[in-house]
Amino acid sequence: MYVPAVPVVDISGQRADVAQAVARAVEEIGFLVVAGHGVPRATVEAMRATARALFARPEEEKAGFGDRAGTLNRGYTPFRSEFNGSTRTNRAPADLREGFIYGPFDLPDDPYYTAPEAGFAYQDNIWPRDEPGTVAAFKAYYRAVEALNVDLLRIFADALGLPGGFFLDKFDRHASTVRVLHYPAQTRPPEEGQLRCGAHTDFGSHTILAPVGANYLI
Repeated sequence: MYVPAVPVVDISGQRADVAQAVARAVEEIGFLVVAGHGVPRATVEAMRATARALFARPEEEKAGFGDRAGTLNRGYTPFRSEFNGSTRTNRAPADLREGFIYGPFDLPDDPYYTAPEAGFAYQDNIWPRDEPGTVAAFKAYYRAVEALNVDLLRIFADALGLPGGFFLDKFDRHASTVRVLHYPAQTRPPEEGQLRCGAHTDFGSHTILAPVGANYLI
């Protein structure tokens, strides 16, 4: 079976060429590797180093910056605590990973963000308060990728033949989250059908992935 290569698009190139390349990638494959993205390598590496240190902490410490009730989309998610492959009728095996999730911060004092119906999108983050360096690194990465997202929205508009700023006011109060994931080495075989992360569909306009050891984004 022929599997097409995922294209690499340098988004710092000529605007019309970039739009054409992105359009072709998302129409034909659905993925693209983004080069020339402008996210500083130091910011990405600081994020990775900080994440490794976070996941290396004892379980009882990590549990302290998680939501024990499991009702929030924030904070530490323990190993085998998620079941992404589940459906309404079938419970999938637990995902063989742990993670940390955070979302918008430093939000303005505006009822848009504090109304009851906005609760899930703009929950308070659960930070490891004893590690200000962790919080600083995570926030710096969020801001950098947030800026990249604005560039991507402009490129998507170009690719669709729309005005460059068409999508910007649709995302000016976005609720984007960063999910930091760790897939620890396994000491026993998985259960039948068990994966690092079960099959699922992401919500939102697009997902940005930062592969380990690479200076590009997907």
